[in-house]
Amino acid sequence: MQAWAEHELRDARLGDARVNRRLMPLVVALAAQPTASVPQARGSRAATKGAYRFWRSERVTPDAIRAAQYHATVERIRAYSLVLVIQDTTELNVTHHLATHGLGLVDNASQQGVKVHSAPAVSSDGVPLGLIHHAGWVRDPATRGNRHRWRQRATTDKERQRWLTAQAATQQVVPPDVAMITVADREADIYDVFAAPRQPGDQLPIRATHHRRVNHAAGYLWQAIRCSPMCGHETIAVPRTNNRAPRQVPITYGHVAGSGQSGRPARTTGHHARCLSPCARHRQASSPPP
Repeated sequence: MQAWAEHELRDARLGDARVNRRLMPLVVALAAQPTASVPQARGSRAATKGAYRFWRSERVTPDAIRAAQYHATVERIRAYSLVLVIQDTTELNVTHHLATHGLGLVDNASQQGVKVHSAPAVSSDGVPLGLIHHAGWVRDPATRGNRHRWRQRATTDKERQRWLTAQAATQQVVPPDVAMITVADREADIYDVFAAPRQPGDQLPIRATHHRRVNHAAGYLWQAIRCSPMCGHETIAVPRTNNRAPRQVPITYGHVAGSGQSGRPARTTGHHARCLSPCARHRQASSPPP
């Protein structure tokens, strides 16, 4: 663990050599016991007080620590000609920490916490290479109930901006001679994501959710998928849920290049967006995603 931390954080620049030295043992202790409290992980009263002094230091910022880890990730990426960058969003629910301040709403409006969006890089063989983007934010409770104004706001003022911010950040750090495939789920099916600048050869296989106009004789995405050749097929093991037994689901999938805005004519962006639209066939049921 010590060797890993020294390699991963060797480029940390916290403005003071003493602060840099304190970072390493703290990371090692917390990484060795990720579910432990700070006193449990540090093992002594003095070490625990040192950890909290470290975090209170004005020299210590999350961005500075993450920057060192991003640099280590990019060094690993250079060994590959192709990497996958997998964007996803989650939340940290800390409702039970009653004394914690500065929290916001999470998906369950009766709970509180922090939203987090991450973009780890992975090799085409599935080897994790590390994070190259990570951001957290707090939802303002005052915005609750304002969903009816959602369409009136610019993308930069919406949470969906996180997909664009992550895409721009990864474009900046992944070396230009490394091809990048950005993978994301339905939430990233946003026209602005497809239209954003990216390196030649970089791909965006985004799982489709909008019934868009596309550059295809069929006109719209679902019809275009139905009448286009399938690219391949997989069988996915779906685990047991509360009311369904585990099962094997055959999936066929295809793509349509050149996505336009939902319900509007396609616009020329200079990029070809690839919309993946999985069509599951299980017990002879076949339909596009809702």
